Amino acid sequence: MRGNLALVGAIEGEAAYLFIDDGMGWSFDKKLTANNGSMGDLFGRSVGLNDETAIIGAHQDNPNGQFSGSAYLFNASTGNQVDKISAFDGAQFDSFGYSVAIDDDMALVGANFDSTTDGIETGSAYLFNAIQAADFDEDSDVDGQDLADWQGGLGMLNPGHMDGDADLDGDVEGIDFLTWQRQFEPPALATSLGQVPGPSTLYLVLTAAVLLSQIRRAA
Repeated sequence: MRGNLALVGAIEGEAAYLFIDDGMGWSFDKKLTANNGSMGDLFGRSVGLNDETAIIGAHQDNPNGQFSGSAYLFNASTGNQVDKISAFDGAQFDSFGYSVAIDDDMALVGANFDSTTDGIETGSAYLFNAIQAADFDEDSDVDGQDLADWQGGLGMLNPGHMDGDADLDGDVEGIDFLTWQRQFEPPALATSLGQVPGPSTLYLVLTAAVLLSQIRRAA
């Protein structure tokens, strides 16, 4: 629960429900489901909420082996899924996502059966920056301005997140554009920079990104 919002998980239905208090009482607002979820993931086992983002655990999802687990981030205003996260060192039966919490821009995800240097199934927790990877101007919205930021960062030496480096690998490149395209939330029609680029535009943009990257490395 956060302010006038409440988030309730329902693992039998692989969903979570957002409720809002308008001052006259609580009413249903949105149903949240995983874009690529499946029965048995136990999506909704754990939930967390801040002013802008909902985080929902699915600790029996299988991104890194059976029951390795994952967690999903949603825009609480639109109900759109904005990201899916899993442990970088995840393994089967870790149950990543068994517990989740979020506050400001930081998300905490528990993996209660993770095996660590302390022993088998001792458990661990992972801390993430909950800002969307493609939200380059960090205004809590992935939009056309973020695409402009990515374009401005092409060929830049030692770019940061706000320069368009979504994966923070020290380079602004095509994979960062694909992250923007995946997380982009278009308005009713189109932004001033246009709608999400189609396949032909994507090819040209990625080709330009590769060429600029090669030029920068050769310089």
